[in-house]
Amino acid sequence: AKAWMPERFAEVADALVGKYGVRIFFVGGADEKETIKRIQLMMRNKSVSLAGQTTLRQLGVFFTRMDLLIAVDSGPVHLAAAVGTPYIALFGPGEFYKWRHTADAVRQVSIYTEVPCSPCVLFECADHRCMREITVSLVLGHADTLLASRSRSRGTPQSSCT
Repeated sequence: AKAWMPERFAEVADALVGKYGVRIFFVGGADEKETIKRIQLMMRNKSVSLAGQTTLRQLGVFFTRMDLLIAVDSGPVHLAAAVGTPYIALFGPGEFYKWRHTADAVRQVSIYTEVPCSPCVLFECADHRCMREITVSLVLGHADTLLASRSRSRGTPQSSCT
């Protein structure tokens, strides 16, 4: 139920490649390989899938080299927060006020659209309104802000991870 639409991830990734020339990496567990493959097939640009290929420690080191992580409310968001990687976290049905990070509002963006049925604990949802209301333009707006501030301090962004 926390999943964002694959076509939206593809659109965001292509837009970031087009605007910033970044390299796109997808991370996740082995069980996410097929979803990531679907996203990659929807994209116009090349990307790399590391799904099921990294340990937690390797992922932490990898995140230290990233300019931006875009992910749903999940373990990688918390890891990114721990190592200082800027991120955009897409919160859907979970307990937003319990799990969001508030320590670094400059580098950590949490997107949450409050809907009447949230928070919920459903594993499957017919409506999925909480995630549908997170738009590509909203995510790209935050990505522009984060990547612009990052490029001022480090030079041109090099990579983005979803």
